[in-house]
Amino acid sequence: MATGIKTNLEWLQGSGLTVNRGVVVDEHLRSSAPSVYAAGDVAEGRDLISGAAAVHAIEPTAQEHGRVAGANMAGRDVRYRGSLLVNIVEVCHLDVASFGAWDDPTAEVASGVKADRPAYRKLLWRGDRLTGAIILGPSSDIWTTNDVGMLKGLVQSGVALGRFKAHLARNPFDIKPAFIASRTTGRLLDETILGRPAKAPGDTPVAV
Repeated sequence: MATGIKTNLEWLQGSGLTVNRGVVVDEHLRSSAPSVYAAGDVAEGRDLISGAAAVHAIEPTAQEHGRVAGANMAGRDVRYRGSLLVNIVEVCHLDVASFGAWDDPTAEVASGVKADRPAYRKLLWRGDRLTGAIILGPSSDIWTTNDVGMLKGLVQSGVALGRFKAHLARNPFDIKPAFIASRTTGRLLDETILGRPAKAPGDTPVAV
């Protein structure tokens, strides 16, 4: 049995920093001390889906925190929208992945099972936006791997999926059309590695 991670904060006693479950940070990953930033497992910041303060002790959040905190420490003004809770584990040659508010009892749910192989999808909605998802499938199945990345992107971007909501309710394994039409990649990455806008001027998503 695992009950999560408790951040080691004892060494910060008497530092003057505001501490709860982690070092409390603002949208710039700045702590209560203006010149001190926190990132990764020690930082308590905004959960992307709920908006509540949370510690997400996972590698993707640490990477995102590092980019934002580093940019702000270097003098830029970069705001962090919030971190997405992600868990991926392999059990008996099956990959199981969950994103966002995957256990929200108030969300609208669509799910499906594949008859020809051990594969399952569960999609959770608020309006026409995906707020959580669960994937189960064989580790060797390329469709499982592809869907993990695309569903994570759709949940993390918060893009309105319009008519694709009904499509995904009927076909929860057919993620690619919604991912491509919504141009989710450009929404997740504001700038390229060269500092250029990820979307061309006037670029807008295909009508969904």
